[in-house]
Amino acid sequence: MENDWAVVESSGAGNGWGGDASRLSYEQAAAWVMTLVPIADVTVLGRSMGSLVAYWLATYSEFSPLVRNLIINSGTTDLIARYAASSGSDMRAMNAAYGVAPTTDKNEAAFAAAAVGHDPMQFPTGIWADKRVLQLWGSADTTVVPEAHGQAWVTKYGAHTKATVVDVRANGDHGWDNGSYLQMDAMTSFLTAERPPTGVGFVVRRVWVIADGEPTPVQVFV
Repeated sequence: MENDWAVVESSGAGNGWGGDASRLSYEQAAAWVMTLVPIADVTVLGRSMGSLVAYWLATYSEFSPLVRNLIINSGTTDLIARYAASSGSDMRAMNAAYGVAPTTDKNEAAFAAAAVGHDPMQFPTGIWADKRVLQLWGSADTTVVPEAHGQAWVTKYGAHTKATVVDVRANGDHGWDNGSYLQMDAMTSFLTAERPPTGVGFVVRRVWVIADGEPTPVQVFV
């Protein structure tokens, strides 16, 4: 904190698929950081399943008015479509996150009813007017298929944001070694393209709320 940085790690309420428990976990983590240091602006980064939370954090969370940038990294975007395509542990975890019982059976009608308000593809277009959005994906991602998720979002919402940038990794997949984790140059360029003014005695602090769908700790950077 002496260097104007702070890091807090959160479990994100486990394998939450954008449910209320996950939303609250990230919102509370950011709120705690904000009690420690003053915040000028917020960047939210969502990866894979965690993008479902990230879309909401950027638009409806308590700190959403501070969010200037949203980065979606190979992100699940159409929740209903992802459930329809799910099976096994993913399907059971989605049922658990939204209270669909029994969790072992797929019930698309029950899931759609329980997930009202949680599907980013159903958000109003006007809510993005003051946000800058970067969509990252790999052209060979078969886990979160771009045409149904990131690309579909850009088609529907891209013209309604303050700025929308798309970066596609040719032949990139959903994994660690060849996925959108490697698109660091695009993320750096996106964040430095509209840098707030700084001066002597004035430090701009940013919060990164990283909602990561992988089974790794989630971090909030200030």
